Amino acid sequence: MQSSTKTSLLTLQKIIDILHINPYCRFFRNLKGVSDLDKYKILTRSDVELDQRLYNSPSVSQVAAMWVDDEPSGERRSRDIVVYGHAGFSHKVEYYFGCYDPLQYPLLFPHGESGWHRGIQRVGKKTKELTALVKA
Repeated sequence: MQSSTKTSLLTLQKIIDILHINPYCRFFRNLKGVSDLDKYKILTRSDVELDQRLYNSPSVSQVAAMWVDDEPSGERRSRDIVVYGHAGFSHKVEYYFGCYDPLQYPLLFPHGESGWHRGIQRVGKKTKELTALVKA
């Protein structure tokens, strides 16, 4: 059992190390140290060409994120990331925003690189023609 505990601690440390380099995690972690949070807000853009971590004039005094894992009614819900302000403001991060995947799966996108988005270019697939060889 002691080996299992050591492995678990090593795994946990590796996850913590990965999250320390993630720009979204760093950004949210650094918000707690901002004394005048009213000057900042989080903007999400669906255009991948834009910097998705912009600092602009405030719309709320503080922000928080909420992930809903279970619906008591048994009703199937969509995968939502919602940023809430304490003043009642909320913003849904849509699944087609470039920042959705790195926010939802920070371990799969440790550097905050954009995931799937509406404008993503399809990589050309090389196809080979297959011919069946039939021996009589």
